[in-house]
Amino acid sequence: MKTAWILAGVAFLGLHQAHAQVEENGSADLTATNGACAAPDPCSALDHPDRVDCMSPEPNLFESLSMEEWNAVRTYLLEENDAGAWAPLNFSSWISIERYDYPKAEVLAYLDGDAPAPPRAARADMVVEKEDGSLARIALKVDLPEPSTWERIPVIQGKEELFHQELGVTSEEHTTPMMDMVTELVNGDLYPIISHVYEGASPLDPNCTTKCMSIRQVGPHQVVPEIGDRSQFDLYTTYGLMRVLPGIDGGETRSFQGNHLHRLSHITFDFHTFAEGGPELVGINLMGTMYPTVEEALAAWDDPANEAWKSWTIPLFDTQEEALYATFQPRPGPSRSPDKPLAAISFDPYGARYQIDRNKVNWMGWELELAEGKRGPKIYNIMFKGERIAYEISHQEAFAGYGGHDSGLHHTQYYDGVTYSQGYRGSEMVPGIDCSLNAAYIDAFQALGGDGEGRIGRRAWCVFEYDTALPLVIHDFTAGGGGGGVRNTALVMRTKLTIGNYDYIQQLQLNLDGSMDVNAILSGYMQGSSYVPTVSQAFGNQVHEGMASALHDHTMNWKVDLDIGGTSNQIEMDYVVPWRFEDQAGRLWTTKRLNKMIAETEFGMNMNPATPMKFVVQSTEETNSWGTPRGYALHATPHHQVYPEDDPALASFAWTKYNVAVTKHSDQEWTSSMEQDDIFPGAPALDFDTYLDEEGIVGEDLVLWITSGTYHIPHSEDVPVTPTTHGNRAGFTLIPFNYFDENAAMDVSDLFGADGNVPDEEKPLPKIMEWANGGGCVPSFDNIPSTFAANA
Repeated sequence: MKTAWILAGVAFLGLHQAHAQVEENGSADLTATNGACAAPDPCSALDHPDRVDCMSPEPNLFESLSMEEWNAVRTYLLEENDAGAWAPLNFSSWISIERYDYPKAEVLAYLDGDAPAPPRAARADMVVEKEDGSLARIALKVDLPEPSTWERIPVIQGKEELFHQELGVTSEEHTTPMMDMVTELVNGDLYPIISHVYEGASPLDPNCTTKCMSIRQVGPHQVVPEIGDRSQFDLYTTYGLMRVLPGIDGGETRSFQGNHLHRLSHITFDFHTFAEGGPELVGINLMGTMYPTVEEALAAWDDPANEAWKSWTIPLFDTQEEALYATFQPRPGPSRSPDKPLAAISFDPYGARYQIDRNKVNWMGWELELAEGKRGPKIYNIMFKGERIAYEISHQEAFAGYGGHDSGLHHTQYYDGVTYSQGYRGSEMVPGIDCSLNAAYIDAFQALGGDGEGRIGRRAWCVFEYDTALPLVIHDFTAGGGGGGVRNTALVMRTKLTIGNYDYIQQLQLNLDGSMDVNAILSGYMQGSSYVPTVSQAFGNQVHEGMASALHDHTMNWKVDLDIGGTSNQIEMDYVVPWRFEDQAGRLWTTKRLNKMIAETEFGMNMNPATPMKFVVQSTEETNSWGTPRGYALHATPHHQVYPEDDPALASFAWTKYNVAVTKHSDQEWTSSMEQDDIFPGAPALDFDTYLDEEGIVGEDLVLWITSGTYHIPHSEDVPVTPTTHGNRAGFTLIPFNYFDENAAMDVSDLFGADGNVPDEEKPLPKIMEWANGGGCVPSFDNIPSTFAANA
């Protein structure tokens, strides 16, 4: 069986075999039969050995490629290339191989009509070499499951190919000369400075035995093309130093735990990598100032005006224990609550209320399909109570632009989606830490692995229902008025993407009332640097002895294709404005009213808290029972980019200019960011602003491009890693807005309420209290299969 999603087991195992009794009216008896929680049936228990028999035998419509499919496409196309199938083009490298997205109209004709299901196919984006030796990106559609045919398809916006240039320097032709020059300078002319600043540092030596350092390349390579001319390509590279541990028994040096916090940047080295005749040293950054030559750097060090520099030193360490601050090891001193180390946990009294079929998830009226993509998670065909709310919600890009006192930092711009393939970097979720203890786990194929053949990402997703401990709706009992409430539980689907030092916790939360939350929560190590008193405060704070980090942003973009009452939609913006009038006494009175506006053409905008408004996607064909267009409103975290409009690189990430942009749906406008945008910041392959070409958007199928993010100002509590509680998140919420006739959660089984005239002693108990007073149940957690064996 070819499955792209393989169940890795579930945390909630070994339930006592005591089933809840079902009364004649179909509701569960809330008193446990023997104090043990009910065991679910095999098709709900993801740990059950027969679980595979409950899954569909074939992939679901939006299911990502399996490892077998991915490898089959890869092998087939390489064989086609060897046979000269697309001569004179010749294969050079892969960009991605993913499931082919058929035109939306064809898919809806199947989902909502009588058309046959589109046959499963793959899309392969690759780099090819042309006759003149230049590189180009092309895209192919390949049939599945046994590839035998292919056809060229546009890469983006009708473009059959894109000019390409490999990003990065890996050849010895370039890296060896640069590293040799750094070694010669560190161990030679600059060693008196190095040994002073880094407190007795040994010369660079792979077999160093004390106070050791190594060379590191700083961030992505900075590319500087001529604006508007993509045939021009140039490259600059920065090198610095970092602490390393001495080798064992004379062996090679080793990395520290938390090595990202051991980067040293009092001195960095800038090279013109593609200079004529080979890499050329173009500057030495010393204490935040660039000097073109070694002689000028040495003169600055000896200048009496810079005498303070000699007190700006930083220690090197020979043991991990000396660098405890950068690790997750216990700190000296007493721990909190040692006699009660475990906090509250969650469990499912009747077994999971959700069902998982391969990549399809169902829960409390919700249904959707999860998928993996190079750029991040994708969610398709999101249905609630039998109606499609969204055709697609997919993460497009995670951009991070840095500012710092050395060239490596202030030139650093990360495109974690297209360049670093964050969607394929799912790391194993830790039960009880990354996810609730009652979570189910799903493996996923990720196209990053040894020999280019991909791998199965173990526990790449978790799915769990949890109690938010906040009522969904509530009103206290009042005389004559009555009261009641609805307990609020939600379903979370979560994945954790680890790109180098950073962790992006991406999740979708479904709520009982038809609303949904999409979030990216940030953690992981900061990108460390040396603390230089005169300049570092402009980019952050000192975070430990001699250490700092760099100011940066995390700016995320999502494609959100909503279908509200079908595909005929419009955008209404309800602005709250002051309204002034004279009261009965002739006094001027100020209150407020709404100015409702319908957007006519495609646009991008920023949401300003000083101009309050409600942003609503409405149906132009359906209303609720009260005659109001059915809609969903967007609540997004405002995030504003600070790059000026005349910045030459801004076109490469033009989507960051807007909190939300709205376009008419086009199958050719499938993403907001391309790999070549990172390579050519001055002349991108895709300028997002070209999507905003004033097409009409009233009564059309619309796509929202939502941007959210945060600015990370490094501070000492970011050590060892950035907390998830410090507001480092991006995301948005979609809420029903006149979509239903009333709150959609009023049909849940644990709704409670009563007339306000009922005596206190006769007021009903919420069902959770009935269950608890009836004896509740005791969950049984067996050993959870995992690669995390510590303390097992």
